[in-house]
Amino acid sequence: GTLQNMLEITLDMLLSGSPEKAPEIIRMEDKVNTLFKAVRAYAVDLTRKGISEHDQRRVTALLRYTASLENAGDVVCKTMIGIPEGMKKDGKQFSDEGKLELARLFRYLIGNSQLAAEVIMAWHPDTAGVLVQRKRAMKAMCHDSSRQHIVRLSQAPTDAMGSSSAHLDLISDLRWMSTQISSIGYDVLPESE
Repeated sequence: GTLQNMLEITLDMLLSGSPEKAPEIIRMEDKVNTLFKAVRAYAVDLTRKGISEHDQRRVTALLRYTASLENAGDVVCKTMIGIPEGMKKDGKQFSDEGKLELARLFRYLIGNSQLAAEVIMAWHPDTAGVLVQRKRAMKAMCHDSSRQHIVRLSQAPTDAMGSSSAHLDLISDLRWMSTQISSIGYDVLPESE
């Protein structure tokens, strides 16, 4: 659940406009990276010992999944957590509608990452199918959010202009992270699907 916590705290910083919790997120990512190194070492060890084809598939999926979580953590630490500080420095903030949209997307992504963890643990095709559907839904939500944001810009340029590029960057990052994390669903689904 560390990635979920990192996303929760990042959302809180974006909504409140206070960047003070950034070091806490960086500490969390360090912890996650240490854990993933251990998982990788264990997976390599298992493979060396010789395992069935089915187990090999699961180990490969697990390695891909941990890599996608690591990539998502990098995005949070290298891109997202700098946004509240930059906006505070420039005296900018998100509009109320923008905040609502970002909160909705962040929470949906947090749901996807929780479900992805269940998929990798239980290896259940039905749950994997739900995850793939949610990945597609997230893509559509991000597309709609970008479109609505551009409509708002055309209607109230002065208010929304200051936070515009940050808003669109965040949507793009959230969509990318969802694709990364949710791709585990395809590993678990039977190939015919």
